[in-house]
Amino acid sequence: MKLISRIMLNMVLILAVGLSVWALVFYYSLKSRIIRETDSALTQVSEQIMQRYLSGQDHRQKGSNNLYTFNLIPVPEQYAQVHKNLSFSEGEKAIKGKRGEQAVRTLQTIFRTQDNQYMALQVSTPISAVHNLRTALLWGIAILYIALLALVLAINYAVIQYSMRPLYNLLDWMNHFDLKSNAAPIENKTSVQEFRQLNLAANQQVDRMKDLYEQQRQFIDNAAHEMQTPLAVCLNQIERLQQKANLTEDVQMDLYKLQRPLRRLVKLHKDMLQLTRIDNGVYAETTDVDLQAIIRQSCEDLNEIFAHKGITYEIKSDSPLHLQMNDTLAHQLAGNLLRNAWLHTTEGGKIIVEWHHHEIIFANSGEKALDGKRIFERFYQGEHKENSNGLGLAICMSVCKQYGFQLAYHFDSGMHRFTIQF
Repeated sequence: MKLISRIMLNMVLILAVGLSVWALVFYYSLKSRIIRETDSALTQVSEQIMQRYLSGQDHRQKGSNNLYTFNLIPVPEQYAQVHKNLSFSEGEKAIKGKRGEQAVRTLQTIFRTQDNQYMALQVSTPISAVHNLRTALLWGIAILYIALLALVLAINYAVIQYSMRPLYNLLDWMNHFDLKSNAAPIENKTSVQEFRQLNLAANQQVDRMKDLYEQQRQFIDNAAHEMQTPLAVCLNQIERLQQKANLTEDVQMDLYKLQRPLRRLVKLHKDMLQLTRIDNGVYAETTDVDLQAIIRQSCEDLNEIFAHKGITYEIKSDSPLHLQMNDTLAHQLAGNLLRNAWLHTTEGGKIIVEWHHHEIIFANSGEKALDGKRIFERFYQGEHKENSNGLGLAICMSVCKQYGFQLAYHFDSGMHRFTIQF
């Protein structure tokens, strides 16, 4: 999850809880205020009716208008003692002049007349408008809640996005950084101290990496050249000794045994040097390469060792296959994949090469699948092969990475399949 997404998620949770609490408090506060205003009006009306009744100005037992209705009911003293406090209630009641029943709020007051008669005064007022107001208030708060939440989140997202631009610039620079291209240090102008320190640390680490990379490259180049001469001298001396006629058969056999590991060491040295050159971007120049012709030529060159194991090969496509890449690396890629196919093909098996406009497949018959997770690792051989040093497929992977190709392996129906997608 991105940092800004994590911040916005936490902010959504906090704001949702905070605004929900605010909305509930605000709603119930307004609701309570409306009820108090209604009860205050009922209390004033009740006092006016009692004053008129006790003063003899109005002796009606019932009355109503558009705002309220009242009833005066004689009650016994015991009832009056129990209900001597004001009491409010809500319920359904038929109001004169209205159709059917509607919700009302009623205030009941107990008072005593001059002749010691206890009267219960019930004053009611319709509260359907109050209910409508509550509903409108609830919807209004809900809409305000959603709008306020969205507005706050949008503002915060814009502010955070703007404030974190130096971080995104640094990440973009790091994602596209390549030691081989000798990229320039990042110039990420910002007034935020933490971002400035981060930029400085990134540039310092890059400088260290460049120095170490250059030291490693020079060491490998020097070591490779220093090893090349003594290896060539040793092989030449052995070949000269083998040409002498007075050597016994045992000495010839010993020289042959000595020559074999030296040749393997020469091949290993050559592959390591080639892999290092690929990683260091030595083969940067590109040209239009006819990979079809290279594959056919490589198969003809390897036909003799194919025949030694009774292996047949087949090229199933005649369509042209042109790529923009280095010619040396194209020969290396095709040759290594074909030699790998020969290495893992059973006696009397077959090798098939076919391609389409977006991919090429090197397939060869085999007994069981290889370790697909490690097969492209350097020096990994799986089951030891006498003619393998574990670098062939690693070189193929390095070549593919240099040009953005996708190299993959899978085993299907008794066939090893190496697929390159362009």
